[in-house]
Amino acid sequence: MCNLISQDEMLKHIKYICKKYPNRIAGSEIEKNAAYYIGAEFEKSGAEVSFEEFPVLEWKPHDAKLSIYTPIKESIKCCAMPYSPSCEIRGELKFVGLGFEDKDYIDAEGKIALIELCPYDVTEDKTQYLRAVRNNVKAVIFFNSIPKTDIRIFPIVETQNWNMKTGKRPTKPILSISYENGIKLVGLLKKAKVELEISIKAEVIENAKSVNVIGTIEGAKFPDEVVLVTAHHDCWFEGANDNIASVCMLFEIIKVFKKYKPLRTMKFVSFGAEEIGALEFCPWLWTNGSKFFADSDLNIVGVLNNELLGAGDALSVQGTGAEIRKVILDTADVLKLKKKYKKIDTWHAFINSDHYPFTLKGIPTAQFSGKSALTQYKNYHTSTDTPEDIHEETLMDLACLAASSGFFLSHSLFLPYDLSVCFDELLNGNTELKARGLIQMNKDSVINLDKLIELLHRQKDLSDELCEIKNSLEKIYTGNNKEIEKYASKMNKKILEIIKKINLNSYHSVAYGEYGLHIVPIIIQMFPSLQALEDLYFTKKAIESLKDKNLSGTLNNLRNIYPYKSLSNGIEFYPPRFMPEYDLDLPFINPKEEIFSLENKKESNYEREILSLTKKYET
Repeated sequence: MCNLISQDEMLKHIKYICKKYPNRIAGSEIEKNAAYYIGAEFEKSGAEVSFEEFPVLEWKPHDAKLSIYTPIKESIKCCAMPYSPSCEIRGELKFVGLGFEDKDYIDAEGKIALIELCPYDVTEDKTQYLRAVRNNVKAVIFFNSIPKTDIRIFPIVETQNWNMKTGKRPTKPILSISYENGIKLVGLLKKAKVELEISIKAEVIENAKSVNVIGTIEGAKFPDEVVLVTAHHDCWFEGANDNIASVCMLFEIIKVFKKYKPLRTMKFVSFGAEEIGALEFCPWLWTNGSKFFADSDLNIVGVLNNELLGAGDALSVQGTGAEIRKVILDTADVLKLKKKYKKIDTWHAFINSDHYPFTLKGIPTAQFSGKSALTQYKNYHTSTDTPEDIHEETLMDLACLAASSGFFLSHSLFLPYDLSVCFDELLNGNTELKARGLIQMNKDSVINLDKLIELLHRQKDLSDELCEIKNSLEKIYTGNNKEIEKYASKMNKKILEIIKKINLNSYHSVAYGEYGLHIVPIIIQMFPSLQALEDLYFTKKAIESLKDKNLSGTLNNLRNIYPYKSLSNGIEFYPPRFMPEYDLDLPFINPKEEIFSLENKKESNYEREILSLTKKYET
């Protein structure tokens, strides 16, 4: 199968699209023209093609200029950050470092703030920007934290959350410059007062349209069951790895399924407006094409999304749950990719790309990429993300993995999802994914979960029996038995219903912290609503230890209240916790005050801390 995939053809198309259609910004004419080119290639490869328009907010930068006029005269290459307002200003420059704390902005009011982009998470530019706005700066200039990668772009809205509601356009001008130019300005500031001129001309078009490109190969036996293989074509700069390489891979995969007719319908979708374009400056500003498509009435049974395929020499797989992760990893084993790469980085389906709108509906989804995290790709959202930077071997291996995984999903009589591994993960967790199962949580819970655990054990036993029935029918199926096909269709529907319920009630994205005040790490967590039960358990244990004057035991228990340290940078803080896409607060206990008090206490009288923790436990 993989011999039908041409690496040379992929690279040829990548180079052509990058040069012919750079800056494929959502809603722009360039993005539309690229979409029509993609549609033509889908058709040449053998798919029936359709186009799906949807409304977006188009960011249209016309010009951006930055000049030093004191102590020297010099122009600096720059880009306006989306969605910066237009401006013509002069002002004094103030370097505020990362700018996460109010203390960084001493004497910065009314000045232009120079900020280093967060080196461990570029999406924190919004937190940095909001802190700058709070300290009443005149404008913000970000400089890239990585040398030799030029300017980095990441859109910003002036709203303190990541929910799917209405947001606000930035009120302060925002520019982005390279690491080298940022360091040059920092060096000038050490010698003299620096004054700058900023000119930005940009507009936002509220009634623009972006396009999803859909290539279809209808299934021979189960045409109403749909498997998606997806990528996005919009980008910043040339966007070779992010993400036209993945789109060009689709051209080749279509050829595979044109030759090997699938039992289920295959849809190959190139989404528009993944990077930006949410209406009304919605803080959840990405994955707009996939959000629109996910609301269709299609019976989608699996999604294989592709992002940053050639961005490195590692293989990464995200998955909604154990059911689809097993399909992908078993496929990788057949292709001998596990042996070749030693380890395939596996993690939960995160919020960062076009698979996620389907994840929110409980549909089994997976995402392939050539790096374990977007922030590990040094050229992410920069002008150095070019065809020359593509890791060709990784691109080819991931193309084979995506095609082969799609083959297993589309050519099997029964959906190849093992319900047993789903229930096993719910019960026992997953060490590699740092997910605690219900059995472990039950040990650290103030509420007994035995009945729920017993129910899941029964469900696991039933799923094992179901698997035996499936295996028996597959052995006698000759490829043309209508009764078995009818039974398989009913069973597939039931399997998908169960998996959706599991996915919708187990893993969720959880944010920790207060927007605009400090960095807000977001993780995928199993049973986040039950986390409070563990908080209560450890608080109760801490109170008991404190009554026994066991200070170390108390601190150990309090530090088990998650998280004791920021996932990003090690800064100690505590929740609130919430589910960002639902804008839903989760219950929590914050023991920071008691930990600080106990760590600095000289005497052994702990009555105040006992009373304080008891009050938090009871409320």
